[in-house]
Amino acid sequence: MARLDRHELDCLHVVGKPMTEVHLWLDALNRVFPFQLFGEYHRTFRHNAFGVQVCLENWGPDGQKAALVHLVRDWNDTFVLKQMHPEDVLRQAGKALVFFNNVENKLALHLNPQFANWLEKGWVNQAHKEGLFERGLSRGQIKYYAKGLQHP
Repeated sequence: MARLDRHELDCLHVVGKPMTEVHLWLDALNRVFPFQLFGEYHRTFRHNAFGVQVCLENWGPDGQKAALVHLVRDWNDTFVLKQMHPEDVLRQAGKALVFFNNVENKLALHLNPQFANWLEKGWVNQAHKEGLFERGLSRGQIKYYAKGLQHP
């Protein structure tokens, strides 16, 4: 699992700036589903086309590129991205997306079937955005409040 500073260095090479906010957002659910307990499960929520689209909407084209670079790094930590042409790095993102879609299909059903569809993932993302996980609520209460916060 790549650290924040590694993601930032990759983005400096490809995007020209560290794009710290994008990397923090993509990995934010690691605090809800810690790697030590859930493995790569936190990645099923934002390491996908949904996450890339949100990064485009929130941070523009540079945010989209940063998200793709983040996925490439998390997909294959052995790449020496600073030795690759930026366009080659972005071309690898398609393979990374396929990989994470496969991880999602395996992990979502194995670890937490109630989060397997996009509506459920949507309320988890909304609950995290609203800070509901930190309030000591039960999973049912979090889901109830998060569903009420979602916009149609």
